[in-house]
Amino acid sequence: HTYSGSGNYNVKLTATTSFGCLSTSLIPVFINQLPTSLFTTSNVCNGDTLKATNTSTQGSVSLSSNQWFVNGVFVSSFQNLNAGVLPVGTSTISLIVTDVAGCKDTFQNSVIVYPLPAGTLSVSPLSLVQNDTVSFAINGTNINNVFWDFGDGDTSSIQNPAHTYTTSGSYTVTLIAVNTIGADTLTRPAYINITSPAAPVVAGNTTVCSGQSTTLTIPLNTGDDAQWTDTAGAQVGSGGTYTTPALTTSATYFVRQFTPAQL
Repeated sequence: HTYSGSGNYNVKLTATTSFGCLSTSLIPVFINQLPTSLFTTSNVCNGDTLKATNTSTQGSVSLSSNQWFVNGVFVSSFQNLNAGVLPVGTSTISLIVTDVAGCKDTFQNSVIVYPLPAGTLSVSPLSLVQNDTVSFAINGTNINNVFWDFGDGDTSSIQNPAHTYTTSGSYTVTLIAVNTIGADTLTRPAYINITSPAAPVVAGNTTVCSGQSTTLTIPLNTGDDAQWTDTAGAQVGSGGTYTTPALTTSATYFVRQFTPAQL
């Protein structure tokens, strides 16, 4: 017989012989209330420790033991569960509680370990001169948004941005990849090396007779420009070629090669 509820029951046994003689026995039976197994937990990100809090309640008598299982494998008998780091995906957590009367109850629940965004960055080129453009790209999975820090005070939220460094030096690049679960940060110290452009080489006749002029030239890369100035800092010409006025005394000129900003 299966009792549907806990409590005290009197079992009556009546035995009758073939001669009609009767014998009656009264046997008291106590049915324990079952314990209730229950725990709370939550989904986690990859790399986080999965924990569960035991919220089970006793029945008629006190609880005596706990048995925790992860995906069917026994892992702990402590009051609460610290399952460590689980693989990405769905895992089943089970808790069996037993009371001092040997009565048991089981509760199980599924938890999800979500993958973090995983990103790697690529850059071309790594070494260049001022005002050259660097192309950045991200390769990864489970990525919703990105944040780039180029190390010179400029940032971008474009997935594959291009950036121009205007000052020489070494720059640390930081990439943060984000999804609905969390973020992954990738930092490359001193990743980009920017050097100052080499001084332009001036060609031309630097020795002339009094009253003559001379033409000075420098080779320019495509898209570059040059500015010619005198010793007072006043601009006297532009471009790759400068013709001096007629000279009666020695004169000094300076030339600066640069790449105009793209508007």
